[in-house]
Amino acid sequence: MEPLYPASGQVAYSLLEKNILEKNLCTSCGACEATCPTSALQIVDGKVKRLYNCNDFIESCQVCHSVCPHSESLLLDSLQFVSEAPNKSEAFGYFRKIILAQSTDPKTREKSHGGGVVTSLVHYGIENKIFDSAIVSPGGKNDRNRPEASVALTANDVFSAIGSKFFQSSVVSAYRDAVVNHGKTRVAVVGLPCHMVALRKTQAWQHKLSKELKMIIGMFCSGTFSQNPMLEYLALKYKIQPSKIKQMYFAGKFVVETEDGVIQVPIPEIKAYSLNSCKTCMDFSSEVADISIGSAHPLKNTSIVVIRTKRAEEFFDRAVESGVISIRSIDQEPKLLEHVIKASTTKREKAHCPIQTRKSPERV
Repeated sequence: MEPLYPASGQVAYSLLEKNILEKNLCTSCGACEATCPTSALQIVDGKVKRLYNCNDFIESCQVCHSVCPHSESLLLDSLQFVSEAPNKSEAFGYFRKIILAQSTDPKTREKSHGGGVVTSLVHYGIENKIFDSAIVSPGGKNDRNRPEASVALTANDVFSAIGSKFFQSSVVSAYRDAVVNHGKTRVAVVGLPCHMVALRKTQAWQHKLSKELKMIIGMFCSGTFSQNPMLEYLALKYKIQPSKIKQMYFAGKFVVETEDGVIQVPIPEIKAYSLNSCKTCMDFSSEVADISIGSAHPLKNTSIVVIRTKRAEEFFDRAVESGVISIRSIDQEPKLLEHVIKASTTKREKAHCPIQTRKSPERV
């Protein structure tokens, strides 16, 4: 039997290295970087880099491994933030209500391809001082295909991040930047299921960084991709030059809009380029977010919105009353709810075998 604590005393990092990094399960969410009490970890080029031996400054620290979204630590504790909701689905978790929604601004709807709900909600929140900042993931300055999590300090900053992103982004690191370097105290965070889990784990840990978290908005996610191999495949098979890609999204197939036209790629073709960590993720609908939002395909410019917490419901209702968001009952489109259930169930089932394969006792 392995000792509970490695001989080096580097408890958390040793576990993070063994159970996550060496198994190629890191999604570069930035949770370890953000919460490390000695700032020993940093995300560099999409990978965790250990700058120095953290054990020289603190012994038996467990935080980086505990808050990692791919460790088993604190998973049940993360549910406490949504479990007061009156409804629960085995497929997509706790919720207060599920509705269809879209931005009332036609330009936002057109640019987003998914109803513009996330953009309009965050813009409304900052403009009305409900949030003092937001973490969003616009395309990078040198590569618009690569999302770079950043701090939106004004309402108009939010528009830079319109559109779906399918590559990894260090959202939790950017949240730390908002709190530590910008002094923000009411931060909204937009991210994927792994980001939502990491943030909830940070709250469950009662880390000092979590106090400024005002609202977390999670996107539906079938998986993200390894950027370079994915783009190389699109260039080889479909002659799509990365510099000409305008946006990508799922609509029955994987759709790539370029400056030269629109190309539809069968989903099975690109699944091989999913991140290894995504293959063991069972969360399609960001189950621990305050609000979860995803495309209502095949309806155009419409999103499915799953409201999970009371504060999210109050905020969302205010946005609707202010005329920022228009809504209608999902009962009018029963097949859409079936789609969410099917997508959630499928992701769980596909993750089951990889999880059992990689599973080994973790020490916390």
